[in-house]
Formats: sequence, C-alpha cells, structure tokens
Amino acid sequence: MSNTVARPIKSRIKQQVGTANLDPHEWDFSRVPKAETEACYLYESAREFFKTSQHLQKLRNRWCRPAKGKGVEGFLAWDQALDLLRTRCKNFPDINFKYFPEVAWQDLPDLERSRATEYVNEWATRLRKWHSDRLHIETLRQCEPPNIRKIETFRDYHDFFHRKQDLSETEYGFFAVNWGFKNSQIVEAFKHWLNDQREVRRTSGLKEAKPEPSRGQFRDKLSWLCALRLKNHYRKKELVDYNDTNLKIVGAPYSHYPDLLDAAKKAKDEMAKLFPSDWDESAWRQKQKQQPKPKVQVPEFLK
Repeated sequence: MSNTVARPIKSRIKQQVGTANLDPHEWDFSRVPKAETEACYLYESAREFFKTSQHLQKLRNRWCRPAKGKGVEGFLAWDQALDLLRTRCKNFPDINFKYFPEVAWQDLPDLERSRATEYVNEWATRLRKWHSDRLHIETLRQCEPPNIRKIETFRDYHDFFHRKQDLSETEYGFFAVNWGFKNSQIVEAFKHWLNDQREVRRTSGLKEAKPEPSRGQFRDKLSWLCALRLKNHYRKKELVDYNDTNLKIVGAPYSHYPDLLDAAKKAKDEMAKLFPSDWDESAWRQKQKQQPKPKVQVPEFLK
C-alpha cells in the first residue's frame, strides 16, 4: 500500500499533464477480481469526481484540521461527504478520508477492500430482493433526495442498479396515487391497468421489442474510466505518433485514439449520473435535525 499522508487539498486540483508516467493502478483495472468490479468502479469514479467537486475538497480539508479525522469535526466532515456520495449512489462504500481520494482501489489495505466489496455486493443483492427489478415506483417525495427531476434521470437511476438483467422489456412513465382510497381499491385499479397494458403491448407488437445495446457492465465502465485517466494525464503526442491513431500505451483496453476519446466521454457521462454537482450542506443539516438521535458519539478508533 502507498504510504500516503492525508493533507489538505486546494480548492481546485489541476490536472498534471504529461509530467510522469501514470501509475498502472490508476488506469489498469484488468487484474481487479470480478467480485470487486462494482465496488472498485464506484470508488475510482468518486476519486475522479473529487477532482472537480469543491464540496468534497472543502469537506476533506475540514477533516484534516483536527489531527486527520480525529474528533467530532472530522467525523462529521466524512459523514457529510458520505451523504453527498450516496445521494444517488446508495451503495457507495464507507472508505473515509484516511484513504480517499489519494489511495487507489488496488492499493487499499486488503481488509478495507474486502469490507467495501462486501457492503456493495450485499446492498445489490438486498435490492434485488425488494422486487424493484419487476416494479420500481417512487413518488416525487422519494425522488427529491437523489435530485431526480426528469424521467430520463429516473431511467438511468433504475438501470444502474439492475445492470445484470435484460431491461429491454422495461417501460418508464408517470403515475398518480390517491391515498384516500383503501389498499384493496388501489390494488384492484392497478390490476385493471396492468391487464389493459398487457393487451396493448401484445396488439402493438411491443412484446417482441428488440433489446437495446448494453449500457456496459462494470468491467466495461472501468475501461471507460481508464480511458478518461489516460486522456487527462497524457498529451496527445504522448499517446499517439503524429498522423497516426494507434495508441502507444501498452496494456490499454483500446488500440486507437478515437476509441479512447469515445470511452472517456462515456466515463464522464456516467460520472454525472452517479454524483450530484449541486449537493446542499444545509439539506444534510436539516436531515440531521429530523432524525431523533442522541448527541454525536465519536467512535473509539477516532479518538
């Protein structure tokens, strides 16, 4: 593991372009075990997001003040950071500023990686048991914390947690429920709607709809993130020779520069879906007030 010392970070991190070779653990994810791919992707995406998130940088600087996370202020700084990272990405692992964002996933201590992987995978398994793979309904009230305001955002939100399934038969739309009726009456109305829509899909030929191209599994997404890291770190002339598109980086998941650029764009688009740029600290404080909890207790290991 890297002997990285946590230190305050300036409000904006400048990209170091072409200054030295990029550590393979920053871009080569080919050796990450299959069971760790989702956890690795979430953690590494958050490290990339950190470079442009003034909120996270501010919170990390606050964490560094009281002797690197010890004390109430440091504990609350990470709690806010975790709230930001989990606004949309509910299964983001709890790896605090002692390692994040300076230590790459592959350089984390084995125990930290193991705990994070277990949390992410257990959360995904539990989600599937909620049956949201067959019916996922959320009110506008429920969509407020993850800042879902458009049907396209809700689609991406749903798709993210059901990537291992065939979503070609999934439809998205709008609904309204009148809680003034009894459960049995609402269920009966839904049954009628469900039967009607089954018939509409059958007569319209929608049942035979062709699957859309895959949005990418986590191994693919790690390759996209790799492309983004290489593109941001190296100058074009360090990646390809003049008037040539063949990449000079040995071991990269892409052979040609245009493919690298396309993958890097996909990585940026996916990151925008994962983490919000407009997180509000006052909203976090309001949530804390609404939760009836005792005075904040600092864990023993932080004292």
